[in-house]
Amino acid sequence: MSEWKHRTKEIPFESLPSPMVSSINHHIEQHNLGPIVSDVLMCIQTDSEKVKKSLFGGAEIVQVGAALTPRWLLCFPRS
Repeated sequence: MSEWKHRTKEIPFESLPSPMVSSINHHIEQHNLGPIVSDVLMCIQTDSEKVKKSLFGGAEIVQVGAALTPRWLLCFPRS
């Protein structure tokens, strides 16, 4: 059995968690890529939760997003 539970969904780019949107916008500005998110074809978000190993273990959650444009595939984690 996997130690992680994954949930993936297709969502609009604007519906990604704000830290993810901020991170990708910062990267775009830093590398002067222009308005590449204005033509996003598809955007997905995966939430992964580590299955608790013990009674006192806390849950670990990792979020990853990806956006596909005609020219770029943008991937950005948030944990």
